[in-house]
Amino acid sequence: MTFELGYSRKAETQLEKLSPQAALRILESCERLKKNPFPDEKRIKKLKGHKGLYRLWIGDYRVVFNISGTAVEVIDVVSKPDFQKAY
Repeated sequence: MTFELGYSRKAETQLEKLSPQAALRILESCERLKKNPFPDEKRIKKLKGHKGLYRLWIGDYRVVFNISGTAVEVIDVVSKPDFQKAY
């Protein structure tokens, strides 16, 4: 099963602010979510206290995404310190 991948306006803006190398690494990791948004690895965890939100760990960045039916939406792309403050 293939999932549709979308990005919120906020996520797109945050990706544009990153270095090209960091943005490419994040985009490549997000593309893998299309094949399987629930892989058996430690990089993806469900966020406690945030219904339906998941976190993908990519180096110094955290990608927050939501799964709805066959769609995966990237909601937020933040650094680790900012993630700890917001979530």
